[in-house]
Amino acid sequence: MNTADWLNLVRQGEWAALEDRWLAAIEESPADRPSLLAVLEALAKAGEGERAGTLAWMWLNTFRERSSPREVMDLAREIIVHTPGSEPLREQVAELYRSVYADRPGIESLIEASGLRGGKSPRRALRTLEIALQCTPGSCLISRTDDRPAEVVEADLAGGRFVLRTARGRVELDADQLAAGYNPVDANDFRVLSELHPERFASLLADDPAGLILGLLRAHGGRMDADELKYSLTPKFLPAEEWSKWW
Repeated sequence: MNTADWLNLVRQGEWAALEDRWLAAIEESPADRPSLLAVLEALAKAGEGERAGTLAWMWLNTFRERSSPREVMDLAREIIVHTPGSEPLREQVAELYRSVYADRPGIESLIEASGLRGGKSPRRALRTLEIALQCTPGSCLISRTDDRPAEVVEADLAGGRFVLRTARGRVELDADQLAAGYNPVDANDFRVLSELHPERFASLLADDPAGLILGLLRAHGGRMDADELKYSLTPKFLPAEEWSKWW
């Protein structure tokens, strides 16, 4: 059954047929996740949020029988984005986070700070959780506003406190500010190395040019031509007269 057929059932209010087909679809392995998510979103937009929540609950319970807690959590994260008004589903996602991250001190405080069970949009709450959970001392980030790198110095989930080292000094943020302002990035990203670890950058420049180029590519979305590469390195990091030999 394709997505259009599902959405026709929603538009026509064929609830009995929709539920019968839903029960069959969620038993399939793998289930047609995009179509099922589209149904939940259509129901929510049509004012059938309670019905969407019931179908979503059926799906999660069926999926749980053959999946790991992490896989169930990932599906639940997708579902609440498409059914944002379901408080029971938000609570279920919170419980899954507690289970999956039971070994992380402060997970309960982070869940509360994220607004997952409050008034924040699910997307924003989930982003706060995911960014904060990825941040441990040594993790690297890129500012979403000015593309400047930062390195995590302290990550206190229970206290909701994150200290970052930047080229301009230290910055202290709460979990919400962290998620709003930064994206995770690889520690070998060109921007991280050039601004925060110049000693490692110089070593790569001399001993691992291929690794340096890969870092540059990641920093530029995976695409650069030879001229862009040259201008990124010369003359700031490599004297222009040494370019040909290095290349």
